[in-house]
Amino acid sequence: MIRLVLGFALLVSFFLLFSDPQVASAQKGGNAGTIKKVDAKNGIVTIRRATLPKKSKEDAEKEFLLNDDAKVTIVDGGQKKTMTGKEALAAGLIKEGAAVSYVPDGDLKLKELTIGGGGGKN
Repeated sequence: MIRLVLGFALLVSFFLLFSDPQVASAQKGGNAGTIKKVDAKNGIVTIRRATLPKKSKEDAEKEFLLNDDAKVTIVDGGQKKTMTGKEALAAGLIKEGAAVSYVPDGDLKLKELTIGGGGGKN
């Protein structure tokens, strides 16, 4: 009986994990949006999200901290250039209005940011 209850609890926890929209979108390669604002000095990127969570329709823009070691990929003309978040901010390669896809690291940080390549369509 205990095995049955533990098995059921494990099954329910896996279901809840994979039914979370943010977790599911991160597994599919992230979220899409457009760069609204860049604060290179503080490492903050504001993204206007292309698809909004059902919970907060009025929260179209979200600020993220771009970690120094975050993976940033620039796609330009079919060529990809990968660098860290610190390098991309210092070079001024993250520009307002750019289409992006991103993978958040928690609620406030970015783990990955891809600029170009058909990212965010509003």
